[in-house]
Amino acid sequence: MMEDIDKKLNKLIKLYMTKGVQPSELADNIFLSHYKRISFTKRDNSIVGELLFEEELGSVKFDVILRYYFQGNTVNVIQEESIHGINEIWNRETKETDLINEIVELMRKYYKPGNITRFINSLPNDLATKLKNYYEKTA
Repeated sequence: MMEDIDKKLNKLIKLYMTKGVQPSELADNIFLSHYKRISFTKRDNSIVGELLFEEELGSVKFDVILRYYFQGNTVNVIQEESIHGINEIWNRETKETDLINEIVELMRKYYKPGNITRFINSLPNDLATKLKNYYEKTA
């Protein structure tokens, strides 16, 4: 039981500590033959990186655009645009919310309310605040 919570909590901490791929690392892909264009634009306090490359499916070739949305130096969203439309590949906020929900549900399953509060209060402030807010919101 505690192992399940530890696993989810470790994933959440890893998500907080991992900034993701950096723009300079993405730019290095321009040297790979199937990449056609790489660009970065600044929008307010965000950076959007677009990587255009060619993909082959059977005998059909088509262009794919990957968009990386950065806040500061952290990747928040990755989207893919191809002939199949736009697809969100990864979203930091969604991952974070899902993990917080899972942790709170596991704590409810295994612990009494007083133990949950003590556990949440033992975490780093920003993490504790998010868990506490969700816990109280869903009480």
